[in-house]
Amino acid sequence: MTSIVWPLVRKDLKILKIPSLAWFGLGVVAILLAIADIGTELVPFIVFITAMYGAAIHPIMQTVVMERQEKVLTFVMSLPVSVKQYTTAKMIANLAIFTMVWGALSITFFAVSFAGDGGIPKGAIPFSTIILLAIFVAYTFILAVGLVCESVGFCTAAIGVASVSAHLFASWLPDHPGLAPYLADSSATWSAGAIQILLLQTLLIVGLIGATYFLQARKKDFL
Repeated sequence: MTSIVWPLVRKDLKILKIPSLAWFGLGVVAILLAIADIGTELVPFIVFITAMYGAAIHPIMQTVVMERQEKVLTFVMSLPVSVKQYTTAKMIANLAIFTMVWGALSITFFAVSFAGDGGIPKGAIPFSTIILLAIFVAYTFILAVGLVCESVGFCTAAIGVASVSAHLFASWLPDHPGLAPYLADSSATWSAGAIQILLLQTLLIVGLIGATYFLQARKKDFL
């Protein structure tokens, strides 16, 4: 398995390296805009979310969906590679790229937003963590649909569903009883409610990855 999976992973990482750096750079620009207090608070937020979703959607479309559209998948599957190996290679490459960008931007966000006494109250740390992990859940859902369906239409629909769901979730979250009382506190409070949400999000990510392998293995016509 290793002999064929890692060359496929390296191929995708090479393709995605420059675009992913560009999306990361856009995220840094958003954080710098927030620090410099340029424009309204909405502008850095929109740029930051755009960078996150760009880093999520671009790799999936380029290395999964477009491979079928451009007949690259036909060539790849002509190699001595199984459906499981192909799925694993795509999972590793896409998850690695997005995790690096998402992780780096998240760390930068926390370092800047909660540094010192003049930033966001530290009571918002659990809330921010849940929001950032919600982006990862949305990404995993889009990746799962992209791998299973390999269709521009289905992938576009998944992006729409993920975006609307994330928006509704972010609108509901500040009123959650496990978060609302602590948002303005000077220290982070990891309530039972906050931990439950984080655990549910983690289970969703693992479940979506598992469901992808299950559905891929049941395909009768991979090409």
